[in-house]
Amino acid sequence: MPLADILAIDRETLVFAKKETTFGTLIKPVAADQVLLVGDGAISQDRAFLPDKQKRNTYSARPPFPGRYNVGAFNFPFYIKPSGALGTKPDGAQLLEGLFGRETVTGSTKVEYFLLRTTDTRPSLTIWAKVGHWVYMLAGVLVNEGRFPIRAGNEDEAIGRCSVSGFFTELRWTGTDELAADPALGATSITVLDASKFSVGSYIKKGTDDNAGAGYQVTAVNLTTNVLTITPGTVADWALGDKIEPWLPAGTESGSVVHGRLGTVARGATTLPLVGGEIVVTNGIKLLDNEKNSKDFADRFIHATERTVDVSAEVFFTHNMAKYFSEHTRQIQADVVATFGDTAAKRYKLTAKNVELKHPGLSGNEEKILKMEGKAFASASYDDELVMLLD
Repeated sequence: MPLADILAIDRETLVFAKKETTFGTLIKPVAADQVLLVGDGAISQDRAFLPDKQKRNTYSARPPFPGRYNVGAFNFPFYIKPSGALGTKPDGAQLLEGLFGRETVTGSTKVEYFLLRTTDTRPSLTIWAKVGHWVYMLAGVLVNEGRFPIRAGNEDEAIGRCSVSGFFTELRWTGTDELAADPALGATSITVLDASKFSVGSYIKKGTDDNAGAGYQVTAVNLTTNVLTITPGTVADWALGDKIEPWLPAGTESGSVVHGRLGTVARGATTLPLVGGEIVVTNGIKLLDNEKNSKDFADRFIHATERTVDVSAEVFFTHNMAKYFSEHTRQIQADVVATFGDTAAKRYKLTAKNVELKHPGLSGNEEKILKMEGKAFASASYDDELVMLLD
């Protein structure tokens, strides 16, 4: 098929997320790193261009000067899929660890996620996102926020899920192109029609030749000659006109979804007649994109503000729910515990500690709904205002 006829199709989307060894350094994915997106994700990073303000006795504008790249942003929604085996990580575990900061696996028993302490190192990720014929490569990914909707009806969000968003330091890409010359067998450089479709760190393949499942890494890109330097050298005959495509591993899918009708939500000892809600954790991460570092991208980050865990719940306004007006004024704290699923190894639980409520509100033209919003606070041990358990 001619290049002009190759369209990117939404259903041809795949995402791989892998914990980095060094912040901001791309790391190659493997099959188990696959995460299946739910709906649309988002990836963006633009470069700043500064206006030329020199006065030249003319009304004409001159092109701006290139600055550094702004901090990249992303958003990925995914199902939380317990593995079905006690002590085995769920699908999307690397994103959950990136959000919380700490992951503890107790063999044959449970998997837990705890919030980051000041003595811990926040994990960063490399994300590889395939959209049809194109692959984004995100280096230095930091998960700043996670949203856990709580629903029990038949809306999309009734399937247990998390939507993570945050920042990354550098965006690269791998596209699809054709060979513009016939390389010799074993060649470590190839000429394509348009080398701008590729970045250093890309992995490519030619048809079924994917270097025995490992891909060929692009180590240099020459935009003038359209030459890609690759490693290792080609192990099969490549010919003029052959398509060069992005390589990704053949991902593996695991775990089972959980419908929100299964389980309960409680505040303290009171089970809530809940119809909707959400738990949101925000980590307060900031990439330092104004530091003089001889680079086009930020290469350091800090935790700039306090972490927050916000909880909301919409419940039927029964007579037992009226007490929450008073609990607001008296600053009553209580844990909010949301369980998803009711079968061992196929369930998970979110516990927001010591939630203090804002003033509740009433709405609804038929049955009255009480909406409560609050903020979780850590215990005297700190860093436990939200805990996630899979058992």
